[in-house]
Amino acid sequence: MKKFKLYSCLGLMFISVLVPLRALAYDESFYSSNDILFYNPDDTGPIDSENSEAPNNLEEEINLNGFATSGPVIVNTTSLDGSDALGKIIYFYTHKGLSLAQAAGIAGNFWRESNFVVDALNPLPTSKAYGIAQWLGDRKKRLFEFTGTNSPTLAQQLEFSWHELYGTNGKNGLEIDAYEKLLATKTPAEAALSFYIEYERAADTPEVIQLRIDYARAIYKRMGGIE
Repeated sequence: MKKFKLYSCLGLMFISVLVPLRALAYDESFYSSNDILFYNPDDTGPIDSENSEAPNNLEEEINLNGFATSGPVIVNTTSLDGSDALGKIIYFYTHKGLSLAQAAGIAGNFWRESNFVVDALNPLPTSKAYGIAQWLGDRKKRLFEFTGTNSPTLAQQLEFSWHELYGTNGKNGLEIDAYEKLLATKTPAEAALSFYIEYERAADTPEVIQLRIDYARAIYKRMGGIE
């Protein structure tokens, strides 16, 4: 009887060793029978979310360093600092009195509209929207009239956008409501959504609207903002 108990104990110890070893090697029947739905042989354990950094794919997609231009851009007598289109856009609006979050909200929309390409033209015959904001119809016509050219520079387009938003020579801009609602925003997400609804007025899907918000947040972060 003592030998039987000894053999039984040894047998149980042997089985207890084998089970973990079996679990170490992937066995579909073992995992499915134990409600383990996902097996990752490279898993190193739980992620420390506080100390880990997720890759910022949005910044890679935006390629924020890819808009180099030669020399400063002049708006009337004001030089726009920054060596790329994004820097000029942010500089322009913040020096008009907008917050960094509000400027990033505008820039996120412009990126979605044109990738900051100054002469971007929608090829659809029913559209032909033009410029960084993709102005259309009468607004496109007013852009050309305001700047005095059918090929306005980035600086001229920014000035026209401010003319629409704030106004010129003491007169309110045609988009003054968009400006006032933008001023009420506090975060880049709020600013991006407000600018989309009130100024761009595009017929985007919810997914594309979210892209505008994500771009604005990525730009805000890239320019030193902290949410």
